[in-house]
Amino acid sequence: MDCKDSVDTVDTAERKRPKLNQEFVKNLQGKDFILYNGLLDLSHQKGLMKLDVEILQFPNAENGNEAVVRAVAETRHGDRFSDIGDASPKNCNKLIASHIIRMASTRAKARALRDLTNIGLTCLEELGPDLDEVIGNSKEAKTVKPVKKEPAVKTLEPKKEAPQESPVKTPATPKPKTEPVKTGVKDQPNNAVPKVSEAQTRAIFNVGRRRGIAQQELDDMSKKDFGVAVSDMTSLQASQFLRRIQTAA
Repeated sequence: MDCKDSVDTVDTAERKRPKLNQEFVKNLQGKDFILYNGLLDLSHQKGLMKLDVEILQFPNAENGNEAVVRAVAETRHGDRFSDIGDASPKNCNKLIASHIIRMASTRAKARALRDLTNIGLTCLEELGPDLDEVIGNSKEAKTVKPVKKEPAVKTLEPKKEAPQESPVKTPATPKPKTEPVKTGVKDQPNNAVPKVSEAQTRAIFNVGRRRGIAQQELDDMSKKDFGVAVSDMTSLQASQFLRRIQTAA
């Protein structure tokens, strides 16, 4: 093989090497973010063969309308990458607040594909409604305060004073007595507060296993936060606990 053939071989290998298209990278306030389409494009270059999602928690009133979804990506080489994503009206833009499950699915797939492609950039679709809160520039962002216009001063003619009449006193209305509102599972009749669901319990233990947290440690953390083990939490407490161990990773 002569030098020309060697150069041609190197050029061909270079062209086949997976490469991120910079058109999928967006810069916002000095920080780079990657679009989901860019992750998907690079994942296919690296041999993505399968991308499955599983809903771990359906949104409802008891869990604050929060959806939790797990995504599993597989390559033709047999590599598997898994992660979860959550979405609720609190961490989504108002325009997509009615598409909570789809947003949670996109976020879960984006996190799994970031592991597959070894991309450290945050996916743009993972951002919450407050961009400054995510990228850490809320203190540096300049806010323009609206200029208040002073009302025009009108010259009023003096009014003739009407003869004063003695005020009529009305009896004071007694204030209704209020009693403190009791909260907690024990205060609800017949255990009216929804208990933690099987899907929530499975999601907590799955996340704990991925983060290297044993089941006993999860129970200790739950008792410290809520005074009960994972299996005895309410649905709302389970949602809060799941979000805590997920963001602590």
